[in-house]
Amino acid sequence: MRRIRLIQGIMTAFALLAAGTVTLPSLAWAEPIALPGQIDPLRIYGEEIRFDVLRDGEKVGQHVVRFRRAADVLQVESRSEIEVELLFLKAYDFRYQSLEHWRGGSLSALYAATNDNGDFSRVEARRDGDMLSVRGTQGEWLAEPRTLPTTHWNMAQLAAPQLLNTLTGNPNRVTVTDAGVETVTLGDGARDARRFVYAGDLAVEAWYDAAGRWVKLRFPAEDGSTIEYVCRACGGPTELSARE
Repeated sequence: MRRIRLIQGIMTAFALLAAGTVTLPSLAWAEPIALPGQIDPLRIYGEEIRFDVLRDGEKVGQHVVRFRRAADVLQVESRSEIEVELLFLKAYDFRYQSLEHWRGGSLSALYAATNDNGDFSRVEARRDGDMLSVRGTQGEWLAEPRTLPTTHWNMAQLAAPQLLNTLTGNPNRVTVTDAGVETVTLGDGARDARRFVYAGDLAVEAWYDAAGRWVKLRFPAEDGSTIEYVCRACGGPTELSARE
């Protein structure tokens, strides 16, 4: 039976925060969508966000991100669990866990472990002077200090030409195209969100609402099916109470 593998680099440590506020890229949002220049991540998400993982419309797993601030350190824990059954037998099993530490708006440490249907991988990243020292499946390399992991929580990644893949530990070069505003149906109701299309080392579509919240993800799996992450509990109201 053919293994069902998700595309590497898009199941990532979906939890990426900067302590305090995060500066977002300049985007041309159509009315009534208005993206503020800065957001407080704990304000817009709260302490937890949850996604249902769908394969061709059928739920096959979940993705949960939890945020906690201790003194000057922001800790982010992410867990993903996906199981696909065919003829009542488990055909595919995916487990992912990561822990990130952020200080002063920059990533200071990251640990990620993945079990992709029996294939195990680990990624570590630590602050090394002015650079980020990364160890992944293909060895070690130095990343720029403001390099962002392949997380869709942090909308700032839309402006980054290179991302750190938290499955492999490799650099991913991407370009992102704004595809316009759409109405998406989520676990807590429908809301307007803007769709962005990634190309390059990642092939994925991501949706963000007016407050800069990540609310949906879609990409093709290797077996030809479509994988979607649909937010079940996205946190906060659908719009900011006041513009920043």
